Amino acid sequence: MDAFAVRLRIDRENAGLTVRQLADQSQISFSYITKIETGRVGSGISPRIVSALAKALGCDELDYLYLSDVVPAPLKGLLTDARSRSFVRALLGTRP
Repeated sequence: MDAFAVRLRIDRENAGLTVRQLADQSQISFSYITKIETGRVGSGISPRIVSALAKALGCDELDYLYLSDVVPAPLKGLLTDARSRSFVRALLGTRP
């Protein structure tokens, strides 16, 4: 099972949520969340779904995006550790 699937299940269980409750909170279908958690998602997960799951669980969205492997290769290095994610978070929080 991939790192994102494991992390999602652990975070969901730590939040005390069932898959159905997470589905309600994230607006992602119960069956799709089950497929993610069991590693049967197929061709990949969209960034929108990953973000919705992170927000519903109150987890680090950038960490989830990195773990789910939806970040394009040239940008993946920006999310490899907590320091670099903090930097990206700071960049995203500023307005030009």
